[in-house]
Amino acid sequence: MDTTLLRQKLGAFALHLAASLALVGVFFLLVFYGWYPDPLFKLEGTWWVVGLLLGIDVVLGPLLTGVVYRPGKKSLLFDLSVIVLLQAGAFLYGASLIVSERPLYIAFAIDRFVVIPAAMVDEDAPMRHPELKNRLGLGPKWVYVEPPSDRTERTKLLAQVMGGGKDMEYLPRYYRPYGAPYVPMMQRRSLTPKRVVKVIPSAKPLLDEALKRAGVTAQQVMLFPLKGKQHNMLVMVRRGDARLLEILDINLWGVPKPKSPDQS
Repeated sequence: MDTTLLRQKLGAFALHLAASLALVGVFFLLVFYGWYPDPLFKLEGTWWVVGLLLGIDVVLGPLLTGVVYRPGKKSLLFDLSVIVLLQAGAFLYGASLIVSERPLYIAFAIDRFVVIPAAMVDEDAPMRHPELKNRLGLGPKWVYVEPPSDRTERTKLLAQVMGGGKDMEYLPRYYRPYGAPYVPMMQRRSLTPKRVVKVIPSAKPLLDEALKRAGVTAQQVMLFPLKGKQHNMLVMVRRGDARLLEILDINLWGVPKPKSPDQS
């Protein structure tokens, strides 16, 4: 291959690479800072989609352009069109998965927090508090899930869940604004750092550092499991008002709950 043709191929590769990086880069800025603020991307386990987009749109596409590019080649326009269509298809597929799985809510239900992706909740369903709707999903909204008080409705919900239907955390009609009114109930269901460390000794340094960063004591916080699609973590909130302090990479799922509010 002569030097001139090699430079032309490298130029075509570089131009295609720059365009691909610009498109994918803008999209990932929206993903990581809008739809999936840290650590939600890890919780939802969609890194394989990132790999797909980077592999095809940023690596394979520009490489193929460099291979097929030859000035004056009769089929050059067709070859480049096929490459662009391949990239576009991969991008649309990956982007649609990321958008459909974007976390719309982090819902507190009974004794845990659950990440609620867009694909699992009907945003057009009736809500007692319409202001909680989160159609764009730019950062999940924190909501409290209030179980139905009516016995008949509770029975219907239980039958629905037992039949494989959605539990109440996926039903917007049970969503309430997260905050102080529900703190007493949350306190009764919360875990303490001492109890968590007793079951997971390796969590102690992480908890100690988190308490220090937040400027609070162990007696001033409540701990709850946070369930994601592929990963589970820990939510630390302030005991007085349930304000979020930190999300830690500690899997609390299965840690025994206290028998009473005062049990450590």
